[in-house]
Amino acid sequence: MSSVFMRLRLNASFQNSFSAAGWWHIEVPAHKGIKIHTILKGQYWLSVADDPEPKQLQEGDCYLLPRGSGFVMTSHPSVPEQVSGQEVVMRSNRGISTINGSGDCLVSGLFFDFESLLADILFQSLPPFVMVPAATNQASELHVNIKRFAAEFHGSSPGRSLIMYQLAPVILVDIIRTYLSEQPANATWFGALSDNDLSKVLNLMHTEYERRWTLEELADSAAVSRSKLAARFRSTVGIPPMEYLCRWRMEIARELLANGERSITEVSRMVGYESESAFSAAFRRILNRRPGYYQKRKSSADASG
Repeated sequence: MSSVFMRLRLNASFQNSFSAAGWWHIEVPAHKGIKIHTILKGQYWLSVADDPEPKQLQEGDCYLLPRGSGFVMTSHPSVPEQVSGQEVVMRSNRGISTINGSGDCLVSGLFFDFESLLADILFQSLPPFVMVPAATNQASELHVNIKRFAAEFHGSSPGRSLIMYQLAPVILVDIIRTYLSEQPANATWFGALSDNDLSKVLNLMHTEYERRWTLEELADSAAVSRSKLAARFRSTVGIPPMEYLCRWRMEIARELLANGERSITEVSRMVGYESESAFSAAFRRILNRRPGYYQKRKSSADASG
């Protein structure tokens, strides 16, 4: 989990706090990335597109919306009025978006986006709504970290970017840890981590990606048949094992190329390809760009600096 999360190239930002009073209803469309909300005051109801059963949330609750699904926030499920998320932001003042004068409910949150090839595999496999109830110790810690992130986001103190960069993954991992400790995660990438056989295979892929693995060799490492490994890996992680290995190699390759210190030939060998042409073909298929694009981007950045 750590090796993958460290390569997610996570981009985090603080969302405007939201405050409402009276009867209100907000619809937020599907979006890229994931959101974390923490309820600082009051209560409201939430319905998520992939899980439309309304959920009543209370002060102190935190939750993760990992799929980028559209959702509805409302003071009560029977409220008919609708206000778009964009309209609420337009009523923003000093980092707080308001409706009906505010006062009854106050919500704060973070938005996460990723440049990783594996982000969809990780987060699309989670349920559309992951809850951390107010009564848990984790919720209290999340409140503290989110408030700290917000203070740094709106502040101007030296080192603020570094603090936000460190806090963001801590907040995200804390919520996922809570979920994994309370819920079975069988048919997910996270579930594969708790499967003895699949975790061995994943660990080998992550740490020895330069080896020219075959499906048979990976299956032997877990002492299972090729067909059993292929079926279990796909049903749990969501893609075949060799496709997962290819994506992981491309994550490493993109990072190496962006550093600008190695040639494409060197990088291709470092991630397990004998042929530069085979590597370039796989790179284009996964990232829709030629390997040289990332070297040129590095050179352009250096020149402008």
